[in-house]
Amino acid sequence: MKKTRKFIAMLICVAVISAGVAPIVSADPSVPLTLEEQVAMLQGQVAALTGMLSGLMGTLEGMASMGQIDQDVIDRQLRDAELMEQHMFRMQYYGACMTVINNEMLRQLIDLTERQLEIERVQLSLGLTTQLSVDALSAQLTSLNSQLRLSNDALRRTQEHINIRRGRAGFGFIGDFGVPEPGAPEAESAEELRRTFIRRNVSLFNLDNQIRQMNEQGASNSQIQLMNAQRNLLVRQLELSANSNWSSYLEARANYNLAQAARPMLEARVALLDEMYRVGEISEFEWMRQRHGAYDELHRADMAAILLAMSIAVIDAMMNGLSV
Repeated sequence: MKKTRKFIAMLICVAVISAGVAPIVSADPSVPLTLEEQVAMLQGQVAALTGMLSGLMGTLEGMASMGQIDQDVIDRQLRDAELMEQHMFRMQYYGACMTVINNEMLRQLIDLTERQLEIERVQLSLGLTTQLSVDALSAQLTSLNSQLRLSNDALRRTQEHINIRRGRAGFGFIGDFGVPEPGAPEAESAEELRRTFIRRNVSLFNLDNQIRQMNEQGASNSQIQLMNAQRNLLVRQLELSANSNWSSYLEARANYNLAQAARPMLEARVALLDEMYRVGEISEFEWMRQRHGAYDELHRADMAAILLAMSIAVIDAMMNGLSV
């Protein structure tokens, strides 16, 4: 019982730590997320992961109250709690990397809007535009600056949290909030993912333990049949989850490959614009406008890399039996 209480206390600590996690997940790398969208997605992710930990606690407490806990169960629960914390930390780090890119896109848009506002004010003095147009640009600039301040504040807190915890065992992969190299998942196929996810899944592990104990205690056939039906349903749910996440990984991989294929052309476009501005073929504003468009595409390619890394992290977690 002493080990059980220690483990439950550890799970509570993990759940508290989870409240600081800030994964920023987007289905479309072409659309930068607002702070409100980031917060909403964070709440959903934390709720799901915290729910899993709560389920682990409930299962363990129930087994302990019946005197049916053994060392294998404790060891498995400890392992899964540690793996879940590492996964959540990994997703938090990738979320911070994505926010760094979002903030850079915001900064470039602010620079462009500031220059556009300067031009609009000159045109107003010449009678070529209206005060309403100037006021609209000014309000847009104020809004963009406010968004950037809020996002920078949130990013700073997240980075501080990550830097405090990055020395923990298992977190050695962390870099410096740049664009990660996605690499490849531990699974090589959907079939391998399904098979391994089911074999290692903690919920199925707990259910199998309960069925075994019921058999040992002489439970009725109807009770055993009901538990086996629940097991079959759970296996089907795990299969569907594995299939869905593998499809998401393939989509993220395809988006990443397309984005990386376009990168050399975009970089050449930026170099050409710089040269055209240097020799006076285009104005400063036109140079800034077109350069912002090219960099926006490059940032989307960076986003695609991070989204692929996040998808791979999910696959790797499932290969360890975690439902994420």
